[in-house]
Amino acid sequence: MDETQKGNETTEQTSFDVEAAPVEAAETPYTNDTDFESAPLGALDDNQETTEDADTNARETCAAGYDADEEQTAGDIDAVPAGAADPQDADTEPESAQAPLMPAFLTREEYEQVGDDPDPLPEGFEVIDGGMSDDPLIEIASYAPQQHVHAPGAMPGAAPAPQTAPYGAPARAQPPLSPDAPNAQGAPEQAQKDPQTPEANGPGAAQAVGAFITEGVGAVRQVSAAKRAHASAREELEQLEQTILEQQDELAHRRDIEERYSQIIEEESARQNQAILNIAQAKAAQDSIRAAVDALKEKLAAVREADAQTEKRLKAAVDAAEGKEASSRESGTRLQRRLDDAKKSLEKAETEREVAIDTAQRAIDTAAARLATLREEFAEVQRNPSANSAAYSVRSNELQLEISDAAEELRQAQHALPVITEEVERNLATARAMVEEAKKPIDAAKRAHREVTNEADEARDALDTANNAAAERQRELRDQIAAQEKAIKEQDRLIAGEQAEADDAQAVMDEANDIHAHPEITEALEADLERNRAERAEQASEVQELADAERDVRQRTHDSRVRFMGAIGIGAAIVLALIVLAWFIFG
Repeated sequence: MDETQKGNETTEQTSFDVEAAPVEAAETPYTNDTDFESAPLGALDDNQETTEDADTNARETCAAGYDADEEQTAGDIDAVPAGAADPQDADTEPESAQAPLMPAFLTREEYEQVGDDPDPLPEGFEVIDGGMSDDPLIEIASYAPQQHVHAPGAMPGAAPAPQTAPYGAPARAQPPLSPDAPNAQGAPEQAQKDPQTPEANGPGAAQAVGAFITEGVGAVRQVSAAKRAHASAREELEQLEQTILEQQDELAHRRDIEERYSQIIEEESARQNQAILNIAQAKAAQDSIRAAVDALKEKLAAVREADAQTEKRLKAAVDAAEGKEASSRESGTRLQRRLDDAKKSLEKAETEREVAIDTAQRAIDTAAARLATLREEFAEVQRNPSANSAAYSVRSNELQLEISDAAEELRQAQHALPVITEEVERNLATARAMVEEAKKPIDAAKRAHREVTNEADEARDALDTANNAAAERQRELRDQIAAQEKAIKEQDRLIAGEQAEADDAQAVMDEANDIHAHPEITEALEADLERNRAERAEQASEVQELADAERDVRQRTHDSRVRFMGAIGIGAAIVLALIVLAWFIFG
């Protein structure tokens, strides 16, 4: 069963009575803008190319894909989506319908070769002037998807409207309506006749907005494509000019070498021979300098060995002198300590003498004073005898005994004084003798210590002098060796420079021989240069044409681009104003 029969069966179940709601269908606004924007571009192009009659409405455009045997029911079937057109119509599309309205270098094929199209377009789509035909309403009408027009609420007795097939689905034939129903084309025609209905005003506004956007985008793309083509051609011209300059320099160089070939070979050979001779002389001088350096190094080693032996001998002498000096210093220290002890003993003896004599004298004075006191008291008692004879007698006897004891004590103290004086004087004399004995070796020890110290100082001075002289001799030898090694390095640099000179001369001769042996390369280079010059002239002409074309495109699309950019700016300003307003209201 074919699709037409399936459509007839479906229509028998849900017939659509156009007569039931003519006014509602006419008043239904064109609101399915999203279907128009989301429709595939290929389907829109197919509908545009297959629509040849500008007065045919959207329903006839959608039905244009049916076979010829179904044309008798075209007025009775319902509309189908724009993408449901027969793909065979697009295959049989005339070539004149696809011809671009602009120069060939701005077509899709041109900027596909450039390779920097940010948003590739579907196959067959071309950027033309504004993207519109002479009659923008007809072209936009061919792009717009068709909608079913029926009343929002069905009138009594009206059957529900059949669902529209999605875009890209094959079209289904609908069964014919009843003979009493008017032609389905009557509703759109009535809407076109009545300019006050939303069906007439709505699509017109959408078409105007779509035409404006398409025109602006197309103008921007035209300018971008022209600019890219001009820049690419100019870059190729600059590269070609750089190549020509390099080839001119190379050709002039080869011709100059060819003309002066004999002179170049003679001059460079002489330069190379002189460099080789200089290298040989430098190497001979270098060998002589190396021999001198070896001799100086051997001398330096011998001097170091002799200086080491001298230093060792002088260090031994210094060590011996310092040992004697230390021993003499220690001996002098002992003698000085002995003298100090003798002096301390003398001071102690003197102190003891004074203390002993003073003590003995005080004992005599004390005993004499006591004896005198007792005698005075006894005399007083004798002058004034007491009435009590017994007490007087007792006291008198006591005083006599005490006077006798005191006299004995005084006698003993007076006898002890010369003994003590003699003893302390003897001790003092002994201490003084010890001091004098201790002083005797001090002077001799000091003289001996001075002699040993002088010997040690002389040994140290001799060692320092020998070390300084050895350092000076070794430094002079090292300086001589460093100067000779510097001369060797200078000869190395001279040899390297002369070798580079010889290599450069050989390279020049090799290049001259190669150019002289291959004149065909020079001829080929000259021919290539002539071709590049001719190509440069053609490329310069093409660049000028592209510049003129870019200027023409900019002038031709200036108003469209200004309007488009202005609209974008106004839209952005409106959005920003709404954001600011919302922020003030809700913030």
